Amino acid sequence: MNYRGNYFEYIAYVQTLARKKHLGIHYERHHILPRCLGGSDDLSNLVILTVREHFLAHYLLCKIYEGTADHFKMLNAFMAMSWGRKGVRSVNSRLVSKAKAFFVENKAAGMLGVRIQPEGYKHSANTKAKMSRSRQGKTPALGLRHSEETKKKIREKLTAQVILWNDAEGVGKRVLQEEVSYWLDRGYRLGGHPEAPEKRKEFLAMVRAPRSEAHKQSISKAQKGKAKSPEHIQKIKEAIAANPRKITEEMRRAASERAKGKVWIHKDGISRMCKPETILLLLEEGWLRGRS
Repeated sequence: MNYRGNYFEYIAYVQTLARKKHLGIHYERHHILPRCLGGSDDLSNLVILTVREHFLAHYLLCKIYEGTADHFKMLNAFMAMSWGRKGVRSVNSRLVSKAKAFFVENKAAGMLGVRIQPEGYKHSANTKAKMSRSRQGKTPALGLRHSEETKKKIREKLTAQVILWNDAEGVGKRVLQEEVSYWLDRGYRLGGHPEAPEKRKEFLAMVRAPRSEAHKQSISKAQKGKAKSPEHIQKIKEAIAANPRKITEEMRRAASERAKGKVWIHKDGISRMCKPETILLLLEEGWLRGRS
């Protein structure tokens, strides 16, 4: 049998179908030339197959490379689809397709209300050390600002999507314009959660509500002792210049009282005041006495 011809002929046929994910059918990406044989992740080397087609494609690849040095690689990829904890299982493409469809359908429902870690769980010191090492040199997401190009891409993606809601199941989703009719036929309607507008009003009211004195004090306490970056200092200067505030004698006296007993130190163009009992520790970290 011409396995190579059958394989590439069917791949060419599937490429003409212009399949897309997220249309209610579970599809998988398949490398036409396997990566273990030098195949790339370029779109020209990828095709979208059903689970059964994916299973059969790897079976054909085993037949194509039978008797060659790459045969074991193809067998390894094929066996990954039918390998169990106790060894090889007697499966076929139909069984694999049914099993994966059942798994995808029930995965989300099975995880509802399930805690990933038990309540009160704490990482061990060894785990914390591993997590710390893995994050070294990486830019933290906290405070990260998207570039204008990234913001534009996000806007374009969200603009192209339509919000749908299923009242019977109580779930919603964002879909592309061409997928709307498919989901409308399956019980969804245009629009989001019926209580979404009210929830949004409550959220905005909470965010825009004036801070209590206790809240302000907790923020002030958390910020004490933290050195400001040069960019932060520059922003503060610009804000003060744009909105000048008259300094009263009472404010001067209060500042003078706060500065009593403290010492000026500087590092990398940043100046700050510290208490005498903490200066030795800060000097070990590279700070110098005096103002920059």
